[in-house]
Amino acid sequence: MADDRHSREDRASGGILADRAFLASIVDYSDDAIIGMTLSGDILSWNAAAEKMYGFSAEEAIGQSIQIVVPPDRQDEIPRIVERIKRGETVEHYETKRMDKCGEQIYVSVTVSSIKNPSGEIVGASTVARDISDRKRAEEALQSASVYNRSLIEASLDPSVTISAEGKITDVNRGTERVTGLSRNELIGTDFADYFTDPEKARAGYQQVFRDGLVKDYELEIRHRDGRLTPVMYNASVYRDESGEIIGLFAAARDISDRKRVEEKLQWASAYNRSLIEASLDPLVTISAEGKITDVNTGTERVTGRSRSELIGTDFADYFTDPSRAREGYQQAFRDGSVRDYELEIRHKNGDLTQVTYNASVYSDESGNILGLFAAARDISARKKAEAALAKRNRDIEAILNASTDSVFLLSGDRSLIALNEATAIRLGRTSADLLGKSLSDILPQDAFEPSGAKFDEVIRTGSAVRFEDERDGRFYYTSFYPVLDLNGRVAGVAGFDRDITEAKQAEIERERLITELEAKNAELERFTYSVSHDLRSPLITIRTFLGFVAEQIACGNTENLKADLDRIDKAAEKMGQLLGEILELSRVGRIFTPPSEVPTGELINEVLELLSGRIAQHGVEVEIAPDLPVLYVDRPRLSEVFQNLIENSMKFMGDQLHPKIEIGARKDGDETIVFVRDNGIGIEPLYHDKIFGLFNKLEAGTEGTGIGLALVKRIVEVHGGRIWVESAGFGSGTVFCFTLPCAAPDGSR
Repeated sequence: MADDRHSREDRASGGILADRAFLASIVDYSDDAIIGMTLSGDILSWNAAAEKMYGFSAEEAIGQSIQIVVPPDRQDEIPRIVERIKRGETVEHYETKRMDKCGEQIYVSVTVSSIKNPSGEIVGASTVARDISDRKRAEEALQSASVYNRSLIEASLDPSVTISAEGKITDVNRGTERVTGLSRNELIGTDFADYFTDPEKARAGYQQVFRDGLVKDYELEIRHRDGRLTPVMYNASVYRDESGEIIGLFAAARDISDRKRVEEKLQWASAYNRSLIEASLDPLVTISAEGKITDVNTGTERVTGRSRSELIGTDFADYFTDPSRAREGYQQAFRDGSVRDYELEIRHKNGDLTQVTYNASVYSDESGNILGLFAAARDISARKKAEAALAKRNRDIEAILNASTDSVFLLSGDRSLIALNEATAIRLGRTSADLLGKSLSDILPQDAFEPSGAKFDEVIRTGSAVRFEDERDGRFYYTSFYPVLDLNGRVAGVAGFDRDITEAKQAEIERERLITELEAKNAELERFTYSVSHDLRSPLITIRTFLGFVAEQIACGNTENLKADLDRIDKAAEKMGQLLGEILELSRVGRIFTPPSEVPTGELINEVLELLSGRIAQHGVEVEIAPDLPVLYVDRPRLSEVFQNLIENSMKFMGDQLHPKIEIGARKDGDETIVFVRDNGIGIEPLYHDKIFGLFNKLEAGTEGTGIGLALVKRIVEVHGGRIWVESAGFGSGTVFCFTLPCAAPDGSR
């Protein structure tokens, strides 16, 4: 059986070597090691790259088992791969190890595919191996570096965190988990600012780091998930990639809640290294219990003019203008555990003096034994001079601003109020102390904040000043926003000036109202003049014409038609007198009036109906008055004219209605009361709804009247501040005249 199997394999090998597809799969010039083998694992071909990778020449390898390049602990891989090839599968990019002639292991990525004879039978396999040792070593180095970085972070007892440029947490240590009560997985990817009592200040802090490169002694308060608060002080700096690009920041928080925590952190600080102490630009020093200097940083060398080796071992107090006070300071720190804001004056080797303020605290070993004192000095020479100059300048500016009646204020980039004058506090009805630090959204009502907030954002975004008017609590203001730039020329805040222009605005509004009113009156006067001249000309022409007829008849002695012509002259004169009377009445509306008073509408209507009772009976009109009509605050005689004209108009245009009816009532429409006079007469086409209120406008020339009645009604209603309109669907649908007038309130006020 074995002989038969070998015989078949030999025949297959011969077939493979003769097969053109097999020959095409062997690329002798490939950079990858390409090996052809039988299904039993015997090597059939071996290219130059295989010789280079594994160290075997083709003569040495061909005929050998493929296992010569497989490490002892991976000998079972080839049978598994061959089984997959037999099933028609292809093995792609299989990462494993292979072994060279010297026994050195190589990381490779292997792709194995089947080789078939002309009949399609799988008779062998082609393996293509690529050396990935360099990549694997790089990955292992990266993994090792990551482990090292994690160990560095976890070595710190303080809460430490790395933050992306977008403010997202990218890594934390156990100290951060402990102080927040959240796991590393819960924290990574979230917003750094979300874990503080003042998220805006936290956000401003890390933004300052990205802007300036570092931040020191930045105080915040962390909120634990159970509500506990921990005051901390952050030091942070950016870190960069190999090209120098900033990729994030590293921040370490110091718990400053009480002395015990300070001592615990100082115990950790006993193992500090030189890079930590040199990271500070301030002079730093460690002091033994005997007052001898045990270490210093470059800042201390710079301020004293002496090298580190010159300083170590000498008395700390010897470098100050007041050695006794310096000695008392570190003794107090050893006695009380710490000292803060302890002012001293350092003397440089060349005699220069530097004012500093020291913060110092003891550090202990694991047993709690005090080992020494850590002291940090902050140079305050320039600060003190600047503070004095700034204080004087601020007093001068404050005096100037407080003398202004305009509101003047300064907003930070997060819309917080950081400065204001007295006029601003008075205008907002609060004290300056209450307003400082408050956000614009907390100070202004929502309707006023939205436009102001949008303009603020525009200044921050564009760096250009904006000016706008707005209305708040019934008053008008003209506001100017100007950008405030930092030392780098970036917009850091907004200066605002707010002027109350209510009086000027009201004067402008009143001027516009008077202009509009004058234009309307001029237009009305023009229409009035045209109508009067037109309508008075008609009776005058009649009188003149018939006077001519009368003169001719008298001259001829013909008196037969004299009386009829004189009657026509009399009627024309009577009509002219009526026109002139109604024109006079119209001109008096709004000019001559009775002081307004409370008028019960129902009572007034009954008086008008009594006055018109004869005509109502003559026309056979049914008049229906709704109960509970409103009490109006109006000129009583004028309102009587309104109802009289509207009722007469309804009777005039009843047409051939068999059961003429007039309804007088009122209805509510929101906050408005509408009084109406409705009839079931001939109706008015919508086309003429506005025209009927014009002077001398009559839709039917043959009807009685002068065409002034509805114009008079409209004038009376508008003089009272109301409005009037007509509702009718057209011929045969009846008409409703609606108007509004001021109602008397229950307490008697309008």
